[in-house]
Amino acid sequence: MKRAFILALVLTLCLATIGVAYAVWGEDVYIDGSASTGYSDIEWSLKSFSDNDGNPGWGEVTASISDDMNTLNIEITNAYPGYEATINCDLHNVGTVPATVGDMDMTDIPDELTIQLIGDTFANGTVLYPCEEKIGTIKVLVNPSAEPSSKYAFNIIVDPGPWSP
Repeated sequence: MKRAFILALVLTLCLATIGVAYAVWGEDVYIDGSASTGYSDIEWSLKSFSDNDGNPGWGEVTASISDDMNTLNIEITNAYPGYEATINCDLHNVGTVPATVGDMDMTDIPDELTIQLIGDTFANGTVLYPCEEKIGTIKVLVNPSAEPSSKYAFNIIVDPGPWSP
């Protein structure tokens, strides 16, 4: 009987030990973490703008950038056929990963104007690395079909394209 009692006691202690071990190893473990990726964003900067007209009051170009820095606004006042404006600007990557220059949205260009984007800065697929800028020139020519003293305004919107190594 004594032997059976000791055996029952040992079995009880073994089961208690297994229960404690299971309780210790059976707890849920929660791990919180976060991951973030970089972003790409291309913005305009103006360097200068000028025209071929040295005559005050005839032909004037102004350029500005929208608050979101993605739209270049160009306005020409008192334009006449043959008037030419030059806008020196750059595109720069303010993001943390490389970005490519996507399509330039120039759909609202008046028929009386011819626009030239000079330099590879504006080419679809041009890669801009973080903090990199590329300078380019935009030439605006008023065509012979324009009426004298005309006013024209248009926007050029840059859209970052996808980049892959």
